[in-house]
Amino acid sequence: MRKNILVVDDDAFFRRMMIKTLFALDAEFTFCVDGPECLEVIESNLFDYDLILMDVHMTDMLGSEATGRIRAMSGNPLRRVPIVALTGDATWCDAERCAGAGFTGYMAKPNDLQTLYDDIDTLITAVTDDPITTKAVHLN
Repeated sequence: MRKNILVVDDDAFFRRMMIKTLFALDAEFTFCVDGPECLEVIESNLFDYDLILMDVHMTDMLGSEATGRIRAMSGNPLRRVPIVALTGDATWCDAERCAGAGFTGYMAKPNDLQTLYDDIDTLITAVTDDPITTKAVHLN
């Protein structure tokens, strides 16, 4: 069964890398360029996502704020979807900080397609039934 992934990232280069990787994984995907757009997509309830990959540092809204708002959406089934923090700043993420922000896991943004492919493949197969945890999982 194809996985449906929402990618939220304001970096155009990284989005291009994600397109190649998600095609290779045979995943369906949607891109949002910032937190406000992501919240609009989630609130619309038009899509059923299996996973959200959320950039931590975006200009209009931090990924942690968008994640917190998603987790607070009572009655929206997507509030329980696994959300993985993506960051180019490895010092920002640790298990407790990410879990406290509502992330299920976290990973550094890789610089090459093979690493990205391996990380996303691991995420797709390792998604838990209860994505709201007390300790986020480091994925790479």
